[in-house]
Amino acid sequence: MDFFEADLASKRIYFLDSPKTGFQKESPYLAFGVSRRLMDARPSHFRLGHPGLMAFAKLLLEIEFGQNIDLYISPDSSQNEIAWAQLLGRVELLAEERSDSYLRAIRGCLLVHYQIALALRSSEPVGKGSDLTIRKTLYKEVVYYLELGLSESTPRALHKRERSE
Repeated sequence: MDFFEADLASKRIYFLDSPKTGFQKESPYLAFGVSRRLMDARPSHFRLGHPGLMAFAKLLLEIEFGQNIDLYISPDSSQNEIAWAQLLGRVELLAEERSDSYLRAIRGCLLVHYQIALALRSSEPVGKGSDLTIRKTLYKEVVYYLELGLSESTPRALHKRERSE
């Protein structure tokens, strides 16, 4: 779960082209080091302003707007309430224009802390099981909607025939 310890700033994302694939479209790439310390999986660790979740929401918004968002996210959750409200405000402004899976994934990043904490409280003690609980909750509230958003935004292949009625 090194994701929570990674620096998810947009300045650290690069678009690379792999010569191995016949696919000429560039792909985003983000590298981060493996943490040697265990992630804190206590329910109290997942609260409003979680820095990893906020950094990911900010990154998704930067991708949406195509520009950097000048907003400091503290490593201390308790210092992020104003920044959290600002990010959620941007999501709500977008929601006035549209409602899609990508937007739901961003909102999920900002609100999933509660579901994670709740799931951890009702699962086994902190350990390997808590890692799986966190992953499942993140998938359900964020990753699933990113996958759905990708399929919504990908045009159907031109070579496929459509059925006529």
